Amino acid sequence: MSEVWPARVDQAAEVTRLLIAFRDWLGEDRPDDAAFAASVAQLLTDPSTEFLLGSVAAGTPASGVCQLRFRHSV
Repeated sequence: MSEVWPARVDQAAEVTRLLIAFRDWLGEDRPDDAAFAASVAQLLTDPSTEFLLGSVAAGTPASGVCQLRFRHSV
């Protein structure tokens, strides 16, 4: 059974690790690791942003991340 949960502020390193892994998979080198960490830390405290973490089985480390940004829309 897979598991998905909203990332907490104390999980910033996990979110950052997964976003950097995706950047690397794309063959990119920007933004740098420090910029990712700073952005994730800021966005985790933004009420208009949510990061979801997911794992392949309950109780296992996160293996996926999704960033959601909420804004008014019609």
